[in-house]
Amino acid sequence: MIRRSFTYIDTETFPLLFKALVRPHIEYANCVWSPRFRHQIDDIERVQRSATKQVPGLQKMTYSERLKTLKLPTLEHRRRRGDLIETFKIVHQLYDEGAVPVLNWIPENSVTRGHQYRMRPLLSHTKIGQGRFTSRVVNDWNSLPSEIVCASSLNSFKNQLDLYFADDPSVYTV
Repeated sequence: MIRRSFTYIDTETFPLLFKALVRPHIEYANCVWSPRFRHQIDDIERVQRSATKQVPGLQKMTYSERLKTLKLPTLEHRRRRGDLIETFKIVHQLYDEGAVPVLNWIPENSVTRGHQYRMRPLLSHTKIGQGRFTSRVVNDWNSLPSEIVCASSLNSFKNQLDLYFADDPSVYTV
């Protein structure tokens, strides 16, 4: 649709069009349906992979190079970031208490390393349970530094999280 509707697409206009017209459809309700298996992740990533090939001059580059040039993170990274943002909202009670999943907190008075909002993974005896939000977010959340987790606002958290991931190679590689 983008290719048919716009005659001139370059490295500045494509990211704007992709973010506005395509990505909202791909990312809708990520926290609920986030794929768990590699083939599912690759199928979703294939949409962005083929779309980035539409930009003139980028066809011969690798997917990672195209993403860096366009300053677009992988969709897998976006889902991970979205999970952390949702966790921040739950932890800091930005949602109604009855509308959020129960997270397995470690009590504040227990001796732990890291920040005051650490979680224990919920044990699941099934493969399906291992992919749910409350299970998949724990390791990423616990690995964040306390200055990010204890941010004063949601926007501050997002900005600090983006700075934290700035040098992470997983932002542009699948």
